Amino acid sequence: MSTQRITDAELATIRDRHADIPQEPLDAARPKLLDLFCCEGGAGVGYDRAGFDVYGVDMAGKFAKRYPFPFLADDALAVLRDLLAGRDAEFADKAGDATLLRLDDFAAIHASPPCQAYTRGNAGRVTSWPRLIEPVRQLLVATDLPYCIENVKDAGPELVNPVGLCGCMFDLSTVDTDGVTIHLQRLRLFETNWGMKPPRLCDHTNHEWVAGAYGGARRDKYEAKYVRRGGYVPKDKEVVKRLLGIDHNLTWNGLFESLPPAYTHHIGAQLITAGRVATP
Repeated sequence: MSTQRITDAELATIRDRHADIPQEPLDAARPKLLDLFCCEGGAGVGYDRAGFDVYGVDMAGKFAKRYPFPFLADDALAVLRDLLAGRDAEFADKAGDATLLRLDDFAAIHASPPCQAYTRGNAGRVTSWPRLIEPVRQLLVATDLPYCIENVKDAGPELVNPVGLCGCMFDLSTVDTDGVTIHLQRLRLFETNWGMKPPRLCDHTNHEWVAGAYGGARRDKYEAKYVRRGGYVPKDKEVVKRLLGIDHNLTWNGLFESLPPAYTHHIGAQLITAGRVATP
């Protein structure tokens, strides 16, 4: 995966090429959204529920098995460069049927660059994980489309005026295997170029038990809360899926990396309501 910064001259060339591409009207039925670094599809499901036709890109071809929408196994930055240069991107659905799309077929773009380089667990460490927020932003700006860049709280300094979303804003909760109600505590930051707003403030003060979905956490809620005073992740995968509001079958790693669909449902619905894309 390339992490090299794009020069101003390269961006100017990309914009010149893009300016020569004929502008085709959007499909009035459902606008199309490009889901970059899509993993197993949590974010994509939310945009689908909001009214978008979703097309995913990820380097890991194994994600195609669980990603619910048409998928392209490729480098997200390379795909963006190709689209900006006027080339097609080929997506395959579950039946193996291909769809060729150009940049002007899309109404909006979502990008979730890898968070591992930004997480506090890797703070101060030499890591092979790339820091892609800036190069992704450069290309997204060049598209002139509404976009959203998502990442973890520790990536905040890299994001421009990010807005935080958490499970408590969407009343995401479920009953654990022991009968105790747990509430999702999963803060993620979102940078947009169109002014996305949160539904309300993050407030867990009335939640006795909170839980999340990430690797390395304790699986005993009492030890997590009273001994380690850290995060808790339920042992049961179905509990975690309900907590995140996810219906399709994800791996454990997919759940750990997934956005709750409620987050992107909110973003997508607000994007459509704001009149930034064609109404489905």
